[in-house]
Amino acid sequence: MLTAPGPEWKPFVSSPLYLSSAAPSDGPSERLGVLREDKYTQTKTSWTRRYSLKGGYPEGKWLRCDYGVLGEASLAKRLPDEIQECPVTGKKGSHAGETQVELRCL
Repeated sequence: MLTAPGPEWKPFVSSPLYLSSAAPSDGPSERLGVLREDKYTQTKTSWTRRYSLKGGYPEGKWLRCDYGVLGEASLAKRLPDEIQECPVTGKKGSHAGETQVELRCL
C-alpha cells in the first residue's frame, strides 16, 4: 500500500485521477461509511442527491471525494457537527470517468 513515500522517492502518475464522486459519509473514509441518499432526482444533463444528516454520528459527519473510475483514491474532511443536509449535484465531466460536482451542505 502506498502511503507517504520518503523524500528519496520521486512520484509519477501515468494518467490523472479525476473526481468520480462526492458524498457525505458516516466517519472517515477508512470506515467505508458512505450514506444512502434520501432523495434522488435526475435530468438529461445532471443529477441531484440529497442526504439528511440529522441524528447521531459518533465519529462525525464527513465529506468523501473519490478519484479515479473505480475510486482508486479518496480524500475526506470532517464537516461541522451542525450540518443537517447535503445536496450534491453532479454532471458528467469532459474526461472519461470525470464528474463535476457541486455541494451545498446546510
